[in-house]
Amino acid sequence: MPAGISIKHVGSTSVPGCSAKPVMDMIACYQSAEDRDTIVIGLMDLGYLYLGQCGRQGRDFFVFNRGQQTLFHLHLVPDDHPMRRDLLDFRRRLMTFPNERDRYFHFKKDLAAKYPGNRTLYRMQKSRIF
Repeated sequence: MPAGISIKHVGSTSVPGCSAKPVMDMIACYQSAEDRDTIVIGLMDLGYLYLGQCGRQGRDFFVFNRGQQTLFHLHLVPDDHPMRRDLLDFRRRLMTFPNERDRYFHFKKDLAAKYPGNRTLYRMQKSRIF
């Protein structure tokens, strides 16, 4: 892998006290656009499934599965991509303010009950909380 890559644990599993599905969300950021292809190929060589942008401009999205179980979601973006700031700010907010963390947990729990078989609607609605 090229130098200058940062990888951060984000999502609910990165927030102590926040209930979450057993999938670790990560964001990997690169500094040089020339490194992107090398990183994409390297991740695929490690067994990550490349899913393209998945509706988010400038982001490459990967999943890592073991059998039928998804273990990791990985967002690959340039270091200056707004998603980097947004995910890290959101994580910091949930870690800093337990009442916000609890509100988010209850919101997700209600959405899961409302959309038990529809992950797409669940994710769309979840992104509207903050």
